[in-house]
Amino acid sequence: MRVGHQRIIAPSPSAHTDLKQWWELFQNDNELYHSHKRVYMDRILSLAERAIPGLRDAAGFILAGRHYI
Repeated sequence: MRVGHQRIIAPSPSAHTDLKQWWELFQNDNELYHSHKRVYMDRILSLAERAIPGLRDAAGFILAGRHYI
């Protein structure tokens, strides 16, 4: 690695789920949608920490269910 550069590692656990259920929540009860999303993200991170202990504490930035370029 060159001086002045940082390495970015971006693991991306896949969580296939029923989109219809999530879309209905998003459209009809946005507060409940975000609450469910936080719970779901916590479950996924807990499972990922079985393979990578300390992942949550070491992560500087977490994107949950967002599209980015």
